[in-house]
Parts: sequence; structure tokens; C-alpha cells
Amino acid sequence: PTSVKKIRDSAFWGCKSLIHINISASLDSIGKFIFVACPNLTEINIPDNSSLKTIADSAFFTCGKVASINIPNSVEYIGDGAFEYCNSLQSINIPSSLTAIRKNVFHECMNLQSIVIPQYVKSIGDDAFNNCSNLASVTFSSNLHLENIGKNAFRDCIKLQSLSIPKYVKTIGESAFQNCSSLESFDFNSNSVLESINDNLFNSCGKLGSIIIPS
Repeated sequence: PTSVKKIRDSAFWGCKSLIHINISASLDSIGKFIFVACPNLTEINIPDNSSLKTIADSAFFTCGKVASINIPNSVEYIGDGAFEYCNSLQSINIPSSLTAIRKNVFHECMNLQSIVIPQYVKSIGDDAFNNCSNLASVTFSSNLHLENIGKNAFRDCIKLQSLSIPKYVKTIGESAFQNCSSLESFDFNSNSVLESINDNLFNSCGKLGSIIIPS
């Protein structure tokens, strides 16, 4: 009903027969662990005119049959592990209003194929895309002011072939690109402000042919 503004933590935990859900345009908050252990949930509809602002930690954790989700631009916060282990997720839009991609958000989303990082994102958290084994394209928006890429952020993204790091990135965490075994091209912006290259950053990137370290 349109009178509902919030769905509280764990509200639908373990609803094993739940197949689809329509989110009301009036809803402004989805709590933690809302749809955990809903193994048959396949469809989540969020309208474009939604008032939704918050998707809390682990909200869709282990929703293994959800293939796509449209997140409206009203969303300002997506919590840790919100879509972790959504193994069937192939496409998702990151809203332009988001300022951080938090840790484990898409960890083990093994069928996610491409992602666009919008311009106001300043940090990508630890393990954010770890083991997204079909992720082949990561696009950074123009004028992006990304400053930090966390440890293991893109580890085991074995389909990723090329990546260009925006100039404002100061830190890249340990093992951020470890075992990106198809990675052939990796570029830093010529005006990069990168301060350090951490342990195991390109460990087991066997196809990486050349890289220019910024001065």
C-alpha cells in the first residue's frame, strides 16, 4: 500500500515461495536482510518515480534468481553486501545520486556483465565486485571524482580485459585486481594523483602486457 514508507529489517526473511514483489513509489527505505533466504524471488519492480532513498545492508543477500534490478536515481545509499551472492544478476544500474559503492555490494554476482560507475562516486569499497567472474566491462563516467578503490575490489574478475583509472584516484587497496587473468590493458590517467601501489595489486594478471606507472 502507498501508506507504507519503510520496510523494516528481515521483514521477508525466509519467504521461500515469494516470486515477485512490487515496491510502492511512496517507499523511502528498505531495511537490512529484507529478502534473505528468498530463493525463488525472481522479479523486483521499483518504479522510476520512486521516493526510495535507502537500501540497507544485505537487503537482497543471496537472492540467487534475480536477473536484473532497476534502481531509481532517488536512491542515495546502498549498504554493505546489499546484492551479495545474487548469482543470476546480469544487469543493474547504479544511480547517479550515489556517492559510494560500499563493501561487498556485488560480491559473488557471478553473472554481472557490465557496470557504469556514476560521476559522484568517491569510493569503491573492499570486495565490491570480487569474483564477478563474467564482468567484462567497467565504465567510469566522465568527470568522475573517484578517490579510493578498496582491497579485493575487482579480484577474480576473470573476464575483464581493460581498465582506465580516473585521475583523482589516490589509493588502490591490496589485491584489487588480483587474478584478473584476462586483463591486457591497464591505464592510469597522465595526470594521476595515485600515491601508492599496494601488495598483490596485479598478482596473477598473466596477460597484462604493459603498464605505465604515473610520476
